[in-house]
Amino acid sequence: YDDPFDIIAHLMVGSEGTLAFLSSITMTTGDICGYSSSALLLFPTTKSACEAIIEMKTTGMLSAAEFFDRKAMQTVEKDFPELQGLPEDAGAVLIRTDASTQEELDQKNDILQKVLNTYKLCQEAQFTSDPVLTGKYWAMRSGIFPAVGGTREIGTTCLIEDIAFHIEDLPEATEELQQLIARHGYDDACIYGHALEGNYHFIINQSFSTDADVKRYEDLMEDVKKLVVDKYDGSLKAEHGTGRNM
Repeated sequence: YDDPFDIIAHLMVGSEGTLAFLSSITMTTGDICGYSSSALLLFPTTKSACEAIIEMKTTGMLSAAEFFDRKAMQTVEKDFPELQGLPEDAGAVLIRTDASTQEELDQKNDILQKVLNTYKLCQEAQFTSDPVLTGKYWAMRSGIFPAVGGTREIGTTCLIEDIAFHIEDLPEATEELQQLIARHGYDDACIYGHALEGNYHFIINQSFSTDADVKRYEDLMEDVKKLVVDKYDGSLKAEHGTGRNM
């Protein structure tokens, strides 16, 4: 390649890049909204949770939407009674709305509530601005990875993968990803992540002590590639661009 842009583009790998650096950068800052609310939405199925995410995104009212499959919820449900006793295929979505005024916030929540009224939820949607409760919700989101890692068997490694689908493919792709992971025997694996952008993480506890362990992992990753890239034209690295798999 002779063109400087082509040279740089072909030296970059993933989101973190190689053989390149930023010599200068200009940042544009945004306002920090003074009002926000969160809601933990519980759906009876993974598919309905993903469908609701897509519809809520079209409203433009959301600042964040984090998805948790049933396995992810189970890792933290001891601290959240509302997550206990849900259907096996349940899906949770933690959303946040930001606004400059209370009136604007109420209007955004009303629009989202109208969307949610068209879905069956396991519990009625409750928007809250209580800093204690919202802090607990978002701490739950941050705590899933260490919670899963804390349950792993001795000798296994807690691995987190990072993929992304087009937002419109989430309902089918999420279900197929769950089935794929289960088919390879990862019974303690869970899926969660930044569903508003179609970005998921899935966590597995993996041993590499035998050839069979290595083969199982290799087969899993090959099928993940086929599902994410070949079938859904997604990304194998949505946030993090490094690793031996890449």
